Amino acid sequence: MRKIIGGQIGYDNIIYKKFNILKNQQILANGRSALYFILKNIENKISTVYVPNYLCESILQPIRELGIKYKFYKIKKEFNFKLPFKNNSAVIFLNYFGRDTKKYQHLKNDYKKNIYYIKDCTHDVFNKSNNFKEFQKNNIFKFASIKKYIPFPIGAITNTQNIKLDSTDKKKNVILYNFANLLKTRGKYFSIPKKNIDIVLEKKMLKSQANYKLFESKKIFTNKVPIIIKNKLLKYNLKKILNKRNNNFLYLKKKLSKKIKVVSINKNFPLNFTIMLRKKQKDKLVSTLGNYRIFATTLWPLPNEINLKKNRYSHTLSSRLLSLPIDHRYNKKDIDFMLSIIHKTLKL
Repeated sequence: MRKIIGGQIGYDNIIYKKFNILKNQQILANGRSALYFILKNIENKISTVYVPNYLCESILQPIRELGIKYKFYKIKKEFNFKLPFKNNSAVIFLNYFGRDTKKYQHLKNDYKKNIYYIKDCTHDVFNKSNNFKEFQKNNIFKFASIKKYIPFPIGAITNTQNIKLDSTDKKKNVILYNFANLLKTRGKYFSIPKKNIDIVLEKKMLKSQANYKLFESKKIFTNKVPIIIKNKLLKYNLKKILNKRNNNFLYLKKKLSKKIKVVSINKNFPLNFTIMLRKKQKDKLVSTLGNYRIFATTLWPLPNEINLKKNRYSHTLSSRLLSLPIDHRYNKKDIDFMLSIIHKTLKL
């Protein structure tokens, strides 16, 4: 039976002798935690947070936890949007799939009118041309979930300085270490094809992983990341990891770009390879890929508040976009196998 392709990135010991480009960054648990502290820093100066109507619901969690009112603004065709400009407000916007947001690169917080901009840079945090300098500029607030790139279950950064985190929580530490050990076992187990899968062990590991994600999603992490784990994050071989993603992206693009609409851009080191299909095509492909232990993802299932009637385009994106895995775990043989299923299913 073939190894799993896709799903949460497990544990890998891809350690480099030197610290990577994150060495001067304060590490937080996840993107929601980073956004929470940005908003907490300005919560007394704002009355409303504006968020796009095409987003992951997890972005709303820190806003709700702080009790701040929020409103949606529309994402238009080709991911264009016009940012609100209201006094005493914060405006969150996203980079979508590495696509250019150049027209907003000169944006600045207006501290006199209390207008603050917050960019989720997860899809373009690792810029090829300026080696992380763009993210570090402090003209606006920025954050990024780096755990989506590195082989570890936690990790996020922000350009906000001097965030005061709580002391490390012992209970959360135990849960975190136990989960890290689980990922280490799971990574070894699923890293090579096996003739006979241990179904009991597989189910046990997947259940533990699901339990951790449930635990993580319940509450914002305000605690410091344990120093042992932080040092590991800072020594991952990011160059190797990012270049592997880039190579897989380019290979998929070469094979698919003339047959399928490719949404992702790789001006930055890419997070995934996102394509647009008709809804029926997408549903059929997701099902077929799953039968072969290949797990693509939808970015994003929308919050229930974003109803279809008033937000048709964002619903179109949610129902038609599919992100294929391209991370460092996969070689050309893996990508070719995934391509063969795509071609066969979609009759390309």
